[in-house]
Amino acid sequence: MPLVLTAVAIAVLASEPWIVDHYRKGHFNWVSVHSLAIARHSLPAFGGVGYSCEWIRPSGSHFDYFNRYPIGFALLSRWLLSPWETDPAAYLYAARQWMNALFLFTLAALYSLLRQLGGSRTMAVVAVLGSACAPAALHYKSMFHFDQPALLAYVLVILAAIAVFTTPRRPAWPYLGALGVGVLVGRSAILLCFSLALAVVLSWRSRREPHAGGGTGARAAWSGVGLAVSLLAIATSYNVIQEARANGTSWIRTSIVESSQRRLGFTGRGFSEEHLQRSAWTGGAIPEMLENLRDWISPVLPVVLLLLLLLVLLQLLSGRAPWRSLLEGRAPRLACGARSRRALAVPVVGLASLLWLVLMKNLVVFHDYALMMLLPLLSVILMGLGERLELLAVQLVPRLGRAVAPTMVLAVLGVMLVQAVAVSQSRLHPSAERQERLDLFFSQLQAFRLVSDPRTPVRHEQDWLPGSPYAQCLLLDQPLWTESSTETADGLAAQEPELLSPPRLPPCAADALSDLP
Repeated sequence: MPLVLTAVAIAVLASEPWIVDHYRKGHFNWVSVHSLAIARHSLPAFGGVGYSCEWIRPSGSHFDYFNRYPIGFALLSRWLLSPWETDPAAYLYAARQWMNALFLFTLAALYSLLRQLGGSRTMAVVAVLGSACAPAALHYKSMFHFDQPALLAYVLVILAAIAVFTTPRRPAWPYLGALGVGVLVGRSAILLCFSLALAVVLSWRSRREPHAGGGTGARAAWSGVGLAVSLLAIATSYNVIQEARANGTSWIRTSIVESSQRRLGFTGRGFSEEHLQRSAWTGGAIPEMLENLRDWISPVLPVVLLLLLLLVLLQLLSGRAPWRSLLEGRAPRLACGARSRRALAVPVVGLASLLWLVLMKNLVVFHDYALMMLLPLLSVILMGLGERLELLAVQLVPRLGRAVAPTMVLAVLGVMLVQAVAVSQSRLHPSAERQERLDLFFSQLQAFRLVSDPRTPVRHEQDWLPGSPYAQCLLLDQPLWTESSTETADGLAAQEPELLSPPRLPPCAADALSDLP
């Protein structure tokens, strides 16, 4: 297994291009640049709460789009990436490799989770790599954003929960500690949903079996819900206070509060009529969510399902009844401890995923990458199908059936390695023409930053990098100016300040601006 993990790590890290195709529109470039701007501007002057852009106005500076999430990950990323800050291309590359490292850590954590649930080494590898080789997973693995660290924290909290709540008389503080730290990492809505799902499942069990001692675990789980809600409320309030102080506005008018209201569906302000229709449950929300989920369904999953159905058919034709082993709620020869851990983890992760989809419906409709939070559930499903495939194969052809698991490992590893390279080549690597223009642009940009005055403003250009409206906020050190910046409080036009002219990305063919395939 170490060789398998080493091969995957090499493929993931080595397939990352030095410069991605910034001519291409889509979430990858937009979200990466935007999130990195927040991390880079996580400054002590604002209590570590990062912002995207600084706008110059006659009344002074205005800071736009503050960090919506707990500040820990942004501060850590700012510190880790600071050695490359003077070289824009190297800075972006280092940020992507930082996210690749988190992706690999997440795969390792998922593998550990499946092993704790009783999966064999081979089936755990098949399930993790089989889920992670989905096109969307490999495309977004190096996109800098706040979901990837939250996913890693989510898996680690699941591990802590099953360790605590399936061991009699074990104290709850390891789970509460992991949950408390996890909530303060990235976009933590999934952890709120998980803590609630865990409390609901344990409470239901304690009512069914009142003499089994489940009431203590349920009370500890509900304490976790209170802890998660409290910490997230404190962290969000801190960010809101910092934004209100920086811009001299009321807390209700901060971008953090307005964004939260839109994400949770409390208001449609800021959405066009088309977006409101797309995000309505009775409109396009469910079809949009299913369409986004399609790219997260691993190519391995339907193959395993087809093989499983084929073996069921063969057993039926041979006069055997496969239903008992197929529908059995646990894999054969599952140890007692692993059985109890699986019996807890599967319903809790399933319920947490459902709650998250409902709560974050607006996010999922417009941001397909957010569905990475379903990777733990998809991995558990794939492991269960793989175990039943192996079981039926052993029953049907005892001698050959035992080769199913090793064969699946080799097949899934091959798919993973090919997909990692293919997705990077098709979605991230620029063509030779674009590569030449991007190299020239980033070299000119580095020279400009070395000699330009960081306090002299730059005219804002929405398409300075195609599809990345926050690119100037990240890649330039200067505040931004637009024509609207000249309007004073009394409606009079202020004098246009002296402006710098940074290098621009040379135009390319029209098809370069197309969205992702």
